[in-house]
Amino acid sequence: MDEVKDMVRKDSSRNNLSDNIPPFGRPDEELQPAEDAVMHYRELVARDRAVHLDDLAKALNTLAKRLSARGRQDEALKAVQEALTLYRELAGGNRTVYLGGLAALLNNLSNRLYALGRLDEALKASEEAVTYYRELTSRDRAAHLGGLAASLNNLSAFFSALGRHDEAFKAAQETLMLFRELAGGNRAAYLGDVAMSLSNLSNRLSTLGRHDEALKAAEEAVFLYRELANQDCAAYLDKLATSLDTLSKGHSALGRHDEALKAVEEAVAYHRELTKQNRAAYLGDLARSLKNLSNRFYTLGRADDAAKAAEEAVAHYRELTARNRAAYLG
Repeated sequence: MDEVKDMVRKDSSRNNLSDNIPPFGRPDEELQPAEDAVMHYRELVARDRAVHLDDLAKALNTLAKRLSARGRQDEALKAVQEALTLYRELAGGNRTVYLGGLAALLNNLSNRLYALGRLDEALKASEEAVTYYRELTSRDRAAHLGGLAASLNNLSAFFSALGRHDEAFKAAQETLMLFRELAGGNRAAYLGDVAMSLSNLSNRLSTLGRHDEALKAAEEAVFLYRELANQDCAAYLDKLATSLDTLSKGHSALGRHDEALKAVEEAVAYHRELTKQNRAAYLGDLARSLKNLSNRFYTLGRADDAAKAAEEAVAHYRELTARNRAAYLG
């Protein structure tokens, strides 16, 4: 599964739309301050629009992210659309200062549209974001290269979702190149992005039938995620598990079925561990890994094991469908 990213850390310019509201412990505690901040800045904008318009836009962007995290995608979209309108106004008055924020909001808008299945609109917003990040990078490469890389990563995902696989590959290839450059200057900060880019590139190559190259990229992604999980298991175990699923498919495509089975068995083990810790967050990943495991068993002629894994996957998908019919019925 592709990893699309909101623009917060990746653009190191001062106008990067980071949350301007302090974090709170519980999800229900996080939303109320964001809503209060929007109300507060609306009042201030009514008094002095020029001074506080930027603050209102940032507060709306924060609210959009908090709403999206709770599955309230329609409301999240409305909030980020309003923020974008304000930033277009700001950039119209001072393009140099506000173009970075405009690009970041376009990227976030594309993610909200993607979450709602509005793929053509998501792609259009993503393409505009990439255009602006290219302009910004040409002015200050160090400040904006991360923003360009992250927006290209999302662009690749949107191209892929629309079946435009050559363009998806090209964007994924450039994403990896840029994140390698960034990791060369700051390995600790960008190694996870390199691993993610490799995993996504592996998927693009596989779609194009370039299975040897896809496997090589998947192997490097797993290698890097192992390193990262050893440093911070809580942050990277799920990504290691997902990369092992990708690796399993890569081995299978080349007829290396024993290696494919070994990789997916490890992925299932990690997804089980994660699901025990947070069933709501990781049950879908476990179900997908079990489906992959069933396919690997079937290929090896282990019909009973394949049936057992498939039955467990179906049981989990039934539970997931009961929670969110639209997301899992297909």
